[in-house]
Amino acid sequence: TAELPAPVRPLASTINYLGWVSIALAFGVFIGGLVRGLVPERFLVRWIGRTGWSGEFIAAASGAPLMLCSCCVAPVFEGVFTRTRRLGPSLALMLAAPALNPAVLALTFLVFPAKVAWGRLIGSAFLAVVGAGLLGRLLEPPAVGDVGTASCGVEPVRTGIGLGQSILEGVRDVATRTLPAVLLGVLLSAIVMGLVPIESLARINPGGWFTVFLVAAVALPLALPTFGEIPLALALSQAGAPDGAVLAFLLAGPA
Repeated sequence: TAELPAPVRPLASTINYLGWVSIALAFGVFIGGLVRGLVPERFLVRWIGRTGWSGEFIAAASGAPLMLCSCCVAPVFEGVFTRTRRLGPSLALMLAAPALNPAVLALTFLVFPAKVAWGRLIGSAFLAVVGAGLLGRLLEPPAVGDVGTASCGVEPVRTGIGLGQSILEGVRDVATRTLPAVLLGVLLSAIVMGLVPIESLARINPGGWFTVFLVAAVALPLALPTFGEIPLALALSQAGAPDGAVLAFLLAGPA
């Protein structure tokens, strides 16, 4: 995209990004639709939606094997939160998919210093469990409105055409509620990437706390495909950024 006019580059980068993640994004929408239309609500409430910290632990353990980027796991969050109305566990699942991706963590240990790799593992686990749990307790809405059928203990059993229709409706609802926000987020991310080249951040007050906070602030709005944070963090490191700034990018970029 470098030879394109500057106003067109964010759009071209958005199309490129969607080309990279389209299969995973469709997978995330489908899983979110299955959660809404197929998985029994009593199961979700009993395990992922349970009260106490065990809900966040189970949700994080369920999200990590999905190995989806933040954009692609957003539809799964939609499906889980709609059924359970528990914000903490839903956030834990959504954060764990990109942050505790076992393949990405293994690569982090291979290519970065041990202190950076361990910092990423511990920091990601803290974000996915403790951070999600605290946010859930602070911001969780009251249990009113459409909370499904678990409260009355009766849930209809769907088979055949009814089951297929329920799954299709779930996929449609998840897609319409999440994909517009994902598309807008990816476009805004491409604009940020064009305005602030990642490696340039290493030349601002190198070694200082300001660099760490600046890198984290720039990394937060970025939409990164799975493994995408690795080369960018390496570019930061090679440009002279301190390990703290590299770690900040590895934590804030994916999650």
